[in-house]
Order: sequence, then structure tokens, then C-alpha cells
Amino acid sequence: MSKAPRVDFMIVGQGLAGSILAWLLIGQNQRVIICDPSIGDSASRIAAGIVNPITGKRFVKAAVTSLCLEHALLIYRQIEAFFGQRFYYQKPLLRLFNDAEEHSNWLKRRSDGDYAGYFGNSLEPGSHPFDLRNKFGGYEQYGSGYLDCRGLLDTLQNYFSNQGVLIPETMDFDAIRLTKPAITWRGTILRKIIFCEGFQAIQNPWFAWLPFQISKGEILSLNTAGRLPEAIINQGRWLLPLPNQKFRLGATYERTQLDTTPSTEARQSLLKFHQDLFINASPATVVKHDAGIRPGTLDKKPFIGSHPANEYLSIFNGFGSTGVLKIPYYAEQFTRHLLQAAPLPASVNINRYYARYSSG
Repeated sequence: MSKAPRVDFMIVGQGLAGSILAWLLIGQNQRVIICDPSIGDSASRIAAGIVNPITGKRFVKAAVTSLCLEHALLIYRQIEAFFGQRFYYQKPLLRLFNDAEEHSNWLKRRSDGDYAGYFGNSLEPGSHPFDLRNKFGGYEQYGSGYLDCRGLLDTLQNYFSNQGVLIPETMDFDAIRLTKPAITWRGTILRKIIFCEGFQAIQNPWFAWLPFQISKGEILSLNTAGRLPEAIINQGRWLLPLPNQKFRLGATYERTQLDTTPSTEARQSLLKFHQDLFINASPATVVKHDAGIRPGTLDKKPFIGSHPANEYLSIFNGFGSTGVLKIPYYAEQFTRHLLQAAPLPASVNINRYYARYSSG
């Protein structure tokens, strides 16, 4: 009698979270399979992939930001070296203040030594680089850039498929048998299942109790014959310049109409942002309008760890709009946890919500 096949980790979802985690586990010689239907555009694939380490009206840099940036660069460069392709592009960001309060907040923040290396030259109010409107001033920021998410995920999808580890199907929860000392899926013995489903986790039978805060985001891709700035422009929303006179505009946040259908309202809002950004905006043609659902969380921290009632089920999710920056670092932390029993950072471990599961 032939023995049932064995796999160390089944990963559900081949978005950025599932792909980077799978990449690291395979690099540690783990037997991995990935379940993903590979149809349509996920939030990861349509994302602009912008890395912005300093955020908000108060210009906050989280405690782990420098570590996240270091690990993101390391892992993206490793993947680039393996495939001989470029995916991550370092690019400065020009932040324009929306009001005098933001200008004042930044003046206080730039004297903080913890932010050294991130703040560049200031932009005086009324100056107009690249014909940008600039009533309150701004500054040049370093440590920023963008990831070609679609290019990276398509390349990894082909790699996983060629390695025979990608199962192009939607996960059938009913096929999972939770028997100890192992679980099985269609007769395959699994050490652990890790759910990396993005916003679809709100329908997961084991993790839907976690407090996700999902939101719809829309992005425009455009062509122009006009001059584009070299830097990413951020003024609440952003403009990402790309090669060959292309650029992207984003992104909207919608918490009520949660679908993936592009809306006329979002298109008009983003085009108005483009017009208002420049004194004389060059004509631009919309070539693509994307909409996706971000898997945000109540406390703005990722959801990582094992189910409170079944250690064979885990989750690696909830990165929202910061996935490009944070996923590589936390995927490394989670890999160490899975293979060496290293503790997870308390701020992201889902055991912070175990009481919610128990009370539910």
C-alpha cells in the first residue's frame, strides 16, 4: 500500500503575503503547496506597490519601519538576483503639505534623530518644482520606492507552477480534515495550513472572528505627453511616475461599497487630484482603472499566528496598504516561528484577540 503524500505547509492565497512566505519556506527546504485559483486581479496585483516609511499628518515612522525597509530590500533583491529581473525601484518621494499644521508638525519631527536619513531638502511655500501647486511647502523624503507587484507575482506564479507546488483552485474548506496528530487535504497529510487570503479571510470558517477592517481602493493608470516629476508625489493621495510617459494615480478609500467594480466617482476624484496637483496639468489619457479590496485590521497591525483551538491552522494576513514594506520582515519572523519556534512579535500575534474568539 502506498503511503499518503506529506507536505509541510499548505499556503492558501498567492498574493504578496502568500508568495513571499512560500518563497522563504521553500528556501528553507520545506515542502510547500499553494492553493490559489489564479484568476482575476487580486489587491496585490493591482497595487501600485509604493513604499512610504513616513506617514500621516504627524509624519510617523513606526518602531519597526527601519527593520522592515532593510528586510524588504534584502528579500526583493534576492528574488531579483534569482530571476535576473528588476522588481523593486528606489525612488525619492516629494511630500507636499496640505495645510500649515502639517508644515508645523514636520518642522518638529525633522529634529528627531530617529528620523535621520529620511528627510531631505525642504520645499519652500510658493515654489513650484515640476509646475506643482505648493501653497504650504513640502520636503523630499528618502527610503521610499515602489514594487512592480504584478511583475513579481506573475514571475513567482510561473515559478511555483513550474515547481509543481501551485494548485490553481479555490480552497475547498470541506476537503480539510482536522484530525490529530496531523491534518489532511484530499488525502495529503499536512503539517500546517497557513491562510493568506487577503480580504476573503472575512469568510474563512476559522479566522472570520478576527476584526478585519477592509476597504475598497481604486487606482488609475495613465499616459501623458507632458513632463513628469522624477519623484513620487504625495499629498494625501499620490502620483507615481513610471517609464515611457506613464504614471499612476491613487488611491481612494471606500468602506461601504465593498466591491471590485471601478466607480465613476473614484475616477473623477482621482482626475481632479491630478488637475489640482499642477498649475498647468498636461493632458493625460486613462488606460486602466483598477479596484481592489485591502485587508486592513482594527488596530492597523497584521494578523499572524495560530488558531486558538487548532495549532495546525495559521494565518498570515492583514497588511492593508503597507504590505510591500512589511510583508518581507514579518514573513521572516513567521518563518523562524514555524521552523524554530521563535516567538512572534506580540504586536502582530493574533493571541492578542484570543479573548474575542472565546467570547464569541
